[in-house]
Amino acid sequence: MNGSVLDTNIITKLLDQDLAAISLVQKIDNLFTSIVVVGELYFAAANSSKREANFNKIQEALSCMEIIQITDAVCMSYAEIKLELKRKGKPIPDNDIWIAACACVHGFSIATFDHHFSEISRLELLA
Repeated sequence: MNGSVLDTNIITKLLDQDLAAISLVQKIDNLFTSIVVVGELYFAAANSSKREANFNKIQEALSCMEIIQITDAVCMSYAEIKLELKRKGKPIPDNDIWIAACACVHGFSIATFDHHFSEISRLELLA
């Protein structure tokens, strides 16, 4: 299946009606995100002054995509990616490794504005 995992920054910019994010997402046939992204989005909403409104906006956005769960295969991919980055001396945030692992296991690209994902050799980026 052809698809792309949306990173947190893409979904956040979509919620803000950012034209670059909208243009990028319009090029994707099948939208996915990681359960890790969902956690990051919910944290941002919980930490905001407009909690309920932001939770509602997030839930509406998430209804348009499938959420990838953490499985044994994703855990193995996480370990391989983290080891690759350690050997390169190019660490990235752990949550981003989990998001990348979700994309890699399913053979999806990742839509992001974070360039550090380019350190992961087997990951195709849409930016």
